[in-house]
Amino acid sequence: MTNRYMSLRVMKDNTTAFLTIPEIAKELAVSRERAYRMAAKGEIPTVRFSERRIRVPRAWLEDQVHRAMGEPLHEERGGGSDG
Repeated sequence: MTNRYMSLRVMKDNTTAFLTIPEIAKELAVSRERAYRMAAKGEIPTVRFSERRIRVPRAWLEDQVHRAMGEPLHEERGGGSDG
């Protein structure tokens, strides 16, 4: 049986739409503890799926990378709309 939410969680390129805090920590090159503190302060946006399942939208990480590179942000690139 297929999870009915699978289409929301897996994007076209077979990556998940959300990352865990440890995954974000690795991508940002910070400790897990620091990433959890950043999330608690609201510096990293989170989505709570349950009491213990907290995730970060992949789009936020992509926007941070583009911002650091001086490129247009996700919304400005027209992302999110396939027409």
